[in-house]
Amino acid sequence: MTNSQQIPFYSEGFASLRFGDVLSGFALSFCIGYKPQSTAIPTNYRIDITHFQYVAVLTPCCTIQNKLGNTLVVTPLEIIKPQYYFKNSLFKQDLTLLNRPLTWLEWVGPENEGDEELRKEIYPGKQYNEFNIFVYKEHPLLEEYDIKYIGNLSARVGAYQIDFRNIFKIECKPEYDIRAFKLLQLSKQARNDLRLKMTNYFGRTPDEDLV
Repeated sequence: MTNSQQIPFYSEGFASLRFGDVLSGFALSFCIGYKPQSTAIPTNYRIDITHFQYVAVLTPCCTIQNKLGNTLVVTPLEIIKPQYYFKNSLFKQDLTLLNRPLTWLEWVGPENEGDEELRKEIYPGKQYNEFNIFVYKEHPLLEEYDIKYIGNLSARVGAYQIDFRNIFKIECKPEYDIRAFKLLQLSKQARNDLRLKMTNYFGRTPDEDLV
């Protein structure tokens, strides 16, 4: 058992919305542009409406208004990419390891320590990997699903992932109580892990600015 498996990932929910909360029952719309427009009125675009089973709230706790009408930033919970789950034995035990900085050996897995190709990528100390991904641990309220990988590898999992590149804004009218859609609330530790990794993702200095 990893250390992170011993730390509660979810906590008892409260009526108010918090950063990292899981909501259920939303349909999100987004516009897809095909090429830059030269006219004032765009003509070459498509609007998609998708119903995601679960979404996570990415609006900071301190800016979520204590009233029914609200503007929230959310991101959908997506199924885990099989290559994460099957990457090494540690991830099979606990995929939330991806949420925190890892040593090189934790990243590749102890069974791959002697791999010459992987050893070319050894790094000192700990660092974030898969910068844009954060994993939500399995829970009885989250539906399990099957994943398959190369060959006959398959598994039934209940964890989900969010991608910081896939973010939407939703407007909540006052007559609808969005708190009724709240499904799960993160523990203080998990919420802090999310805050730190999200800050690291958006706070990275691009290479061209280091010159």
